[in-house]
Formats: sequence, structure tokens, C-alpha cells
Amino acid sequence: MSPKLVETAWERWRRRAAKLRSHPQRARFLASRALWLAGVSSWFTVDLPDGLRVRFYPSSVSAALWVSPDARNDDAAFLDTVLRPGDTYLDCGANIGHLAIVARSIVGREGVVTAIEPNPRIFEYCVDNLRLNGFADVLALNTALGETRGAVCISDRRDDDQNRVGDAGTLVPLRPLDDIVGATPVTLLKLDVEGYELQVLKGAARTLAITSVVYCELSEPNSARFGYHPREVEDLLLSHGFVFARADGAAWNIVRHRLYETVEHMPRTGFNLVAVRVGALDDFAARLAARGQRII
Repeated sequence: MSPKLVETAWERWRRRAAKLRSHPQRARFLASRALWLAGVSSWFTVDLPDGLRVRFYPSSVSAALWVSPDARNDDAAFLDTVLRPGDTYLDCGANIGHLAIVARSIVGREGVVTAIEPNPRIFEYCVDNLRLNGFADVLALNTALGETRGAVCISDRRDDDQNRVGDAGTLVPLRPLDDIVGATPVTLLKLDVEGYELQVLKGAARTLAITSVVYCELSEPNSARFGYHPREVEDLLLSHGFVFARADGAAWNIVRHRLYETVEHMPRTGFNLVAVRVGALDDFAARLAARGQRII
């Protein structure tokens, strides 16, 4: 692992202090931590657009949404662009279920949503948030995803949106995505598993063959923990007949080569790769056009 990918404890605290100083809602941020530490945060709910809600459970994603309900708007906006009523959405790394709830509100009763979250504590928050919104028809699975069947440890961090497979934590089942997904074509596969993306995709060859769009987090520090580089994820997707779509405002460029290493000013947390199966490009373009966007 390159030394530049390792963040020391001191650097982490300096970054957190700088983040607090620059936070646009510093008082509410501090209040969120006080409610969390007092053990009463779950008394509160967060109102999201379109009448959706999540509870302020003691988790970092819940806290971020309580401080600012539009904290994860980019992801939700992408779902709104790609999904339509009746579609199928797979959320791999669903966390508290925020995006699964957004997806279910879009695809409706005639659609299919599957939320997969390996951490047992966070999984319960996900299930409760689905219930809070009346979405009992969403399939929620408490399992890790990987290349083979078995069991792995999943961490239980305070910054729980960064929980990952590792050598310590809670032992949970490990299943290939191909064991879970049936024959129904998948409109959108969202993948956020903190560096385990390559292993999940290696266990999803059949799923990828029936998937139109993959929305996948890529981060070099995360992937380095598992001994690979994000370009290996890109190569795998390219080999399965996908190309990459990169947004520039309302315009999207389609590229047929690796994209990760061309990104300037890479965010600390990496970036979200949009991969579109070549056979689904026309449909993808039509969905963009319906939202005032276009492929150039």
C-alpha cells in the first residue's frame, strides 16, 4: 500500500476538526452528536422529499440526514434520473435504507427493490426505516456479498457508513450476488461496499449480464485494503460489455476505456462510477432526455 493512502489518527482528527470548523450547520451538527451520545436520537425522525422519512438512529448516515436532509441528494437524484415505475433496483451496501426507500418510492408496487446490508445493527435500522415508510414489500437481506459462499467478519464502526469486511467484527453470511438475483432484468445495481466491490462483482457474472446500469463507488484507499486497484473493477465491467458514462452538468460523455485515473481532484472518499451496458445505451439516453439531460 502506498504511504499516501494511510491516514494516521492525528491526521484523521485534524480532518474532523477542520470539517467541523467549516460545517455550514455547526450548531445542528453538535446537537446531533449530543442526541446520539445521550441515547435519545431515535426519538427523532428526518423528513425527506416526497413524504419519505428515516429515523435518527445512532448512525453516521442517520446523523448526516438529520443535520441536513439533502446531504445525500446527489445519489437520490441519480436514482430519480435512472429509475421508472416497475423497474428493479439492487442496493448492495444499503446501510440504513435511505436510497432503498427513495428507489421504492420511484418504482412503486409494481417494481422490485432489494436492500442488502451486512452489519446486523445497521440492517435493523434499514428494516425499521422501510417499515416506517410502509415499504414492507422491499426484500431486505442481512448478508455480505462476495465471490464465494461462506462467512466473513463485518466491522461495527462508529462511522458506520465505512463498515467493511475484515479480520475482526461480527461474523455474517457471505453469498455471491448471483445466488440472490433471479431472472428478472435489473435496471440499476448500486454498489457501495467499502473496497469489496471487485469481490462482489466477481460473484455477479450472471447478474451483470441482465443489468442495465451499475452505480459503483470506487476508492483507491478502500480497494488497497483488499489488494487491488479501482482500474480492476473498470476492467471487469468493460469485459462484461459495459461502457462508462460521465456527467458534466446536464451532458453525459460515454467512454469505452478506464475512467478512474483520469478524474481530476479526486474526492477523499473516491467517486461513483456509472457503467451502462452497451445494449442499454438507447434506453439510458431516453431516461436522461426525460430529465432534460443528454448524451454528447
